[in-house]
Amino acid sequence: MTFLLSTFKDVSLVPKIPKIGPTITPGKPSIAQPLLIFLHYYPYFL
Repeated sequence: MTFLLSTFKDVSLVPKIPKIGPTITPGKPSIAQPLLIFLHYYPYFL
């Protein structure tokens, strides 16, 4: 787990996570944000 966290720190996608929230309209389900984060990091879990 420590290896994954240290790897994520070097990934350029990490700074984009906080920006996902504001891009989602309030009308959409809250499941959208965790789903987007999952899709961003899914390749790293393969």
